[in-house]
Parts: sequence; C-alpha cells; structure tokens
Amino acid sequence: MRFLRKIKHPIIFLIIVVVSAFINAEEKINVSLLALNKEKNTAYVDFDQNINLTPELMTALKKGIVLKFEVRFLLIKQTKFWFDKTILEKTATYQIKYKNLIQQYEGSNIKGEKQYFNELRDGINYIENVRHWNVGIIDNSNDYVSMVLKIRLDRGGLPKPIQLNMDDDMWNIESLTILDMTEVK
Repeated sequence: MRFLRKIKHPIIFLIIVVVSAFINAEEKINVSLLALNKEKNTAYVDFDQNINLTPELMTALKKGIVLKFEVRFLLIKQTKFWFDKTILEKTATYQIKYKNLIQQYEGSNIKGEKQYFNELRDGINYIENVRHWNVGIIDNSNDYVSMVLKIRLDRGGLPKPIQLNMDDDMWNIESLTILDMTEVK
C-alpha cells in the first residue's frame, strides 16, 4: 500500500496527459489518400483531409476571423551514402471566411478558386478535397521518392490580439506530418 501512495501522483499525471492528448487529437487535421501523379514532366498531388473545427473556432469564423491553412509539400529522393536530396518543395494556402454582408461562407481552395456556400460544412468540404494540385516539374527518371505533407493553421494570418495569445491550444490546428514512399512513373 505504501508503494501505491508513492506512485499515485505520477499515475494521475500520466492519465491526465493521455486524456488531453486524445482531446487535442480531435482538433487536428486528418490527411488520407495522399497520391502523386505525373503527366509529362509535371507532378500533381491529390489528397483528402478532414478538418475538425471546435465550436469556439466556428464562432470565431462567424465573427469574421479568417481561417487560413498552410500546406507544405516536399518530394525527397533518398540516397544511400549522403544526405537525402529535396527534389521539389511547394507551399500553398487555402482559407475559409464568413462574409457577413451576404451571410455566406467563402471557400478558397488550394488552386485559388473561390466559391460561396450557405452552410459552413459545405465550405469546409470544398477546401478539404484537393485534386490535381500542380506541385512542379520533375525529371523523367523512375525513382522511388518520399512525399512529405504537413498542413497547419496559419496563425500569423490571425488578428494581432489573437496572436498575442498563441499559447491557447484552440488555435493550434495542424495535421501530423504525412510521409509516404512512392515510385515516380
């Protein structure tokens, strides 16, 4: 029993950390179906994502705060005896915002195309599915490469009063770093 009294606090702390990790996992961006396609010398990326917004973020969006997401994509060629070589690096943004005057959500996808929606879920669905995103020109070799994809909320684009409160986990929305091996054909 004495042993249990000594380790009671570390066990409680560990349980709190695990539970908070599961709670924060709901706020993340889940990426699936990452694929690289090549047409002639141009590389295109397709991926699906699931953006889970908390009720606080939905309220902030309704009050006029723009949620701008940054996507970073890397194509890396693995080498045996030296550092890996970055073949391609591309950064892009997409966003969703509420237009109070017309009472609609404006979604701007990764290609820069804009569309208006009456419902927030429709706007999020519009920006979630990325198809045929041009990431650059690659050579004609048939090599195995690593794809790295990371998506996060661009907190630098938030209003300054919110930037001062960056420790708040409400604004810490990002995906896990997705790493996938594929053959360039």
